[in-house]
Amino acid sequence: MRMDIRRNVTLRNQIEQNGLLIIAVAMALIYWIFDSMVTDQFWTRLLVVVLIFTYGMMTQFLINQRREAEEALQHAHDELEERVQIRTAELSRAFAAVRIRRGDVPAGGLSIAAVERTL
Repeated sequence: MRMDIRRNVTLRNQIEQNGLLIIAVAMALIYWIFDSMVTDQFWTRLLVVVLIFTYGMMTQFLINQRREAEEALQHAHDELEERVQIRTAELSRAFAAVRIRRGDVPAGGLSIAAVERTL
């Protein structure tokens, strides 16, 4: 199951990385076929405009998709970083409380009441 997910992710990454190249080759083939069939320059030029427009739309779509993925990844990273900081603070307070209860803190150090207030 895990390998299938990794394989699908790898295939998707390859398609996304080469997507613009695939689109460009397909559009060139369409133009070549259309140009060999139609002798009127108006329709050939119209096809070129439509193909360039389509290529631009697909390019922008892939750019937006990548940007959204990067933003989601950054958001997840920031959220995880915040959770790590909160958990680290909780563990530090708990460790200090344990040290106080065991008597490891020298006199004049933290008091149990001070540590419990931070919890």
